[in-house]
Amino acid sequence: LNTFTEVINEEKGTLDKFIGDAVMAFYGAPVPIENQAACACRTVLKVEKRWEKTSNGVDGIQFKTRYGINTGLMLVGNMGSERRFNYTVMGDHVNLAARCESACKIFGVYAIVSESTKQQAESTGEFVFRQLGKVRVKGRYKSAELYQLVGFSTQLDQSSLSLIKQFETGLHFYFDRKFKEALAIFEKLNTKE
Repeated sequence: LNTFTEVINEEKGTLDKFIGDAVMAFYGAPVPIENQAACACRTVLKVEKRWEKTSNGVDGIQFKTRYGINTGLMLVGNMGSERRFNYTVMGDHVNLAARCESACKIFGVYAIVSESTKQQAESTGEFVFRQLGKVRVKGRYKSAELYQLVGFSTQLDQSSLSLIKQFETGLHFYFDRKFKEALAIFEKLNTKE
């Protein structure tokens, strides 16, 4: 939790709360910042990198956690009652971030972002994303497009980028109901190490 707190502060985020072993943070309030989505993505990747360095010497234990990031308008301020309240965020976009985090289990990845986060963060050219699919979120009429936050663009080689492109091609075949073509790509990718 110390690592999270340090990196959130470095990236000008606001630590909202600890919920058991979970950490909730938001960006752009109380002080507006440039490209909140990029700051949130940077936080995730920096935390993972620091954990990777520190956990290698601890009996081979790898610390891994799931992350969900969404970008959008949220209600921010002191929420609660007259006697007890805290400075936090609320709203549909907060709920979608939580759904992104829980979708990590379904997709077998550790960091999922929404389409709005991807669009804002990728404008910096720092990150690589991989399209995962769409999910229906309770209370929303339109399904949400989800992406994996793969890493910093400077850390991925051409072969990794090629695999991501092939996966996304297979996914588009699947969405277009061209199942044979999609299966052929996914089977080919499954044999690669």
